[in-house]
Amino acid sequence: MRVLLISNPNSTSLNGEVPREVVPALMEATELISCFTEYAGHAEDIARGLTREDADVVIIMGGDGSVNEVINGLLGPDVENRPAPEELPRLAVIPSGSANVFARALGFPNDPGAAARKLAGLLSSGTTRRLPVGRVAGRWFIVNVGFGLDAAVIKGMEKLRGRGISATAGVYGVIATKAWRQLRRFPPNISIMIPGEALHATAPKDPPTEDVATEDTAEGEAPSTSSRSGAHRFPTAAHEEEATRGSHLYRGDAPHEGDVTLPDIPFTVVTNTNPWTYAGALPIITNPEQSLDKALSLYALQDISGVGGLGALLHTVGVARRYLHGFDFHDREFRLDDVSTIHLSSVDPLPVQIDGESAPETTHLTVTSIPDCLDVIADPSDPFDDVIGEALENSLPL
Repeated sequence: MRVLLISNPNSTSLNGEVPREVVPALMEATELISCFTEYAGHAEDIARGLTREDADVVIIMGGDGSVNEVINGLLGPDVENRPAPEELPRLAVIPSGSANVFARALGFPNDPGAAARKLAGLLSSGTTRRLPVGRVAGRWFIVNVGFGLDAAVIKGMEKLRGRGISATAGVYGVIATKAWRQLRRFPPNISIMIPGEALHATAPKDPPTEDVATEDTAEGEAPSTSSRSGAHRFPTAAHEEEATRGSHLYRGDAPHEGDVTLPDIPFTVVTNTNPWTYAGALPIITNPEQSLDKALSLYALQDISGVGGLGALLHTVGVARRYLHGFDFHDREFRLDDVSTIHLSSVDPLPVQIDGESAPETTHLTVTSIPDCLDVIADPSDPFDDVIGEALENSLPL
């Protein structure tokens, strides 16, 4: 098996010891060629035009930004004329960045040596998954897209990195707190529109079950849900104000007809993975039912005021889920899974981040999911319980 290893020497956890641990593990299972990136965008240049005739597998040793570069190089700029997945090298990842969301979502340990040993076993067994890939602002993405708050945090982190300050969880927390205060003072009022035909992009169209509201549900209103069990509740009086704003809380598998429109949203993120990201060892979980095999997930905070607004945000973070379990934030949160197209807009230009890297500010974004783009070396299913459980066990209580 011919394998090209592309390593980013500037990634957070890559030091002189890591290659000496990673390379021998991979050489036992492959014919390995290794190269290092020399500048921003170099991984994209290396991967551009590669086919399976050049390499059976391309392994990225770096963070999510390096993965993003390689995916953009492999798939190219033309969505309609992109290579078929069977024509491209299969993709694999060894995490050595700061968050490593994609590698961890695939079930790899965050330690590069341990990840390389697991990858060697998967290469020997030929285990692959064919995944969709997101598209936004002329770029492919595999992890997430932020419009507003989280993009401002990423921008702040990049400024600190430019001054030689490492991207630790503590530094991230300081910047995020500052951005949150700014958000409360000057909320951006983001508008979200999801076309009706973009819903349930990969799910089979099952008929409603008996526990779903039908005749008694208000016209144009979708039943809501508060658990992962699949049971849907009838809307109550508490949702009347929400309904008049045109925003409804429901899961991606809940029945719905027509477009979904949400005005005046202060915070939103579009995700391709579960978790959305990590703050150090802490997973940040916005859409628990998201899967790499599905299309996009949307998460939005509709109300950030008061203690409840902060509580809703903290509810997504690591061990805080334990302490806030049982609190009901459904009147503040909106989440929707398995969506193929999401339109985001604002009056004023907002910061944008794509897979953890800053992009130019804009007033409009259209985010899409393109199915069956890449073959990836990974376990056949999302290791949600194992990965999240390990992260939570290794986290300190708040």
